[in-house]
Amino acid sequence: GKKETYQRLQKVLEAEGHARGAPIYPQWLPRIAWYFGGADVLDMFCGADDIDIVVEIGMELCLDLSHLILSANYSKADWRQWCDRLMPLARHIHIADAVGIDGEGIEFGRGDLGDPAAYLEGPQRKVLEVWQGHLSEGDGFDNAIRQLGENHG
Repeated sequence: GKKETYQRLQKVLEAEGHARGAPIYPQWLPRIAWYFGGADVLDMFCGADDIDIVVEIGMELCLDLSHLILSANYSKADWRQWCDRLMPLARHIHIADAVGIDGEGIEFGRGDLGDPAAYLEGPQRKVLEVWQGHLSEGDGFDNAIRQLGENHG
């Protein structure tokens, strides 16, 4: 069953993280994930049932906000409610905007995220994930950092 799979994965990740001296967190995923030019429909770390299991077993994770928005949109759910449930388990946060079910990592303000600065607080590690932000000498990342600075003070 799915819960047992999560529990086995949790044990493996905890053991490997301990052996390496650094935690390993599974990442929240979009329901439709793109890998090497092709799409695949996923069934773990992307649905309301997964949230129930992850919360029940206390599995710490990497919460990718863009992926969270996409997976909730796919399920026609409110991503903010999902975020509220998952945030206490998030140890690493990827901050990016998203729209629809496959519009990942778009420029802040063009998707459903709202104010990205709201996710800068807290003890979790944060990473800006702007799709192809590294191109044009990092213009995408530069713009994202400027937006965060304007909105955060």
